[in-house]
Amino acid sequence: MSGQVDNTTMSGSMTLVFSSYSNGVMRMSGTLDMAFSAWDAANAVPLTSTITFSNIQVTNISSNITDRMDGSFLMQINVAANTETITVNAIMEQSPAGPQSKLQNFVMTNTYDSILFPTSVSEVISGRVFDSLQGYVDITTPTPMVITNLNTDLFPTSGVVLLTGANGALGGATKARLTAILNQQVQLDIDVDGDNIYDNATQYLWANL
Repeated sequence: MSGQVDNTTMSGSMTLVFSSYSNGVMRMSGTLDMAFSAWDAANAVPLTSTITFSNIQVTNISSNITDRMDGSFLMQINVAANTETITVNAIMEQSPAGPQSKLQNFVMTNTYDSILFPTSVSEVISGRVFDSLQGYVDITTPTPMVITNLNTDLFPTSGVVLLTGANGALGGATKARLTAILNQQVQLDIDVDGDNIYDNATQYLWANL
């Protein structure tokens, strides 16, 4: 481990280098860089921080399956606005011969009733998700996903997530729409041919997705 963080401003950076570190179950290698550039001293809150993963490899010792990650997480907090924004650009892959996935400009913005003492949150998502086997989808939230009680609810009570993929047989983009129904269920609507009409509607428990 190396780096330096100012004791007053809490700005600075640190680097962690893992070389076959093992806890008996997992083995880890790679480099993790952390940078802190803004700090709210009054509330002891990091306002801007970045975590960068460089060839991070985590291997399950018993199965010898390795998950690898390269990329970065940018976290920004605005205390006055009660918002937290996380931006992810990362590539993940599994070996041997496993799938690869990628998050490109994946942004999650959470607006809390109080970011210091939160009890509810509204989340907006955007970005592109790639899969080496299935292609990619663009993710948006036409209606923010809302959790009304963070103390009791694990899933959103309202909101819509829209996944937009390649063009279908009828020329338009194929889509899948997730609509939260209370905090237990979600409805999945699918436009499989790109005619802008949802062909299938099925309700699921959030926990089963």
